[in-house]
Amino acid sequence: VVYHIRADRLIIHCPVCREPQRHLPTHLARRCMAGQSEEARREQVKAARASQKAWSEKGRVWDFGEIRQWCPEPAGRYGLLRRLLDNNFIVLNLPEEEELLALQAESARPLPCAGEQVRPEAAGPSTVLGDCQLVLRRAQQEILVLTKSLQEGRHVTDAEKTRFRYYCEAVLILKLLLSPSTVENLTAKEWLERRPSHDNHVIVVHRPTAEGKPATSFGLTENDAALLQLYFSKIRPGNLKDRDLPDNQFFVGQSGSGIRSASMDVMRLHQHYRLPMVCSEDVRQVAARDVAELPEGPATVLRRYLGLAGG
Repeated sequence: VVYHIRADRLIIHCPVCREPQRHLPTHLARRCMAGQSEEARREQVKAARASQKAWSEKGRVWDFGEIRQWCPEPAGRYGLLRRLLDNNFIVLNLPEEEELLALQAESARPLPCAGEQVRPEAAGPSTVLGDCQLVLRRAQQEILVLTKSLQEGRHVTDAEKTRFRYYCEAVLILKLLLSPSTVENLTAKEWLERRPSHDNHVIVVHRPTAEGKPATSFGLTENDAALLQLYFSKIRPGNLKDRDLPDNQFFVGQSGSGIRSASMDVMRLHQHYRLPMVCSEDVRQVAARDVAELPEGPATVLRRYLGLAGG
């Protein structure tokens, strides 16, 4: 039987491989659902067509007012707008041409060069620890969206998965004050053997330490632990492709190899949100200064933690 498919046939993405298809039933029968029943394939076709219809009616239409809320940074706002328009989306309530030109100019500010560390004002004497963690707050909205997508099994791009990993690394370095080397060498075994303690999840790093020095340990809140577990269960396995071992690094890149530089990953996260770079040295310096202002008891505890967290 020869099928003649019209060139203008509605294209629907396969729900399994996510590739665009001109004749989805045939594609599912021959490839993605070849071993499944006709009824199961019909259900997938029905759902895919309903999804395509919903996108055509609602998903293709955006409102610039909402884009303004979601993307407070000019670069992100203009970049999203250009991508939508270039891909034939409909954007309502566009600003006047003068405002668009100003937005374009603002978004064109140069980023720091790779490897260049732009010391923020936060590293000065008036800095508080929260200033060094600005990138975590700036990324929070996107991370919430990605978290929901990962939990519900919706499509997440490779770039978004990588950025989610960068965020997890930044939480450990900028919030928990761990050294980049501790983050780079964290293993799957250490993560799986974490133990609950009050409201925290405690991870003990078992690698060799100097004589008389205890193993490094750190605690995660329930929310931060859930974030790392989502990376561990939803993103990491796809990168490893069934090559996991207990001693493998916790954080791995798209190639399946362990990350080489957590510092560079945190830098890339700052670059994405067009923020001045804050590194481990900056945030630990501010934390150490704040420790000096505490009473002796708490100060001793925090000094000990900063020493251990240094790896």
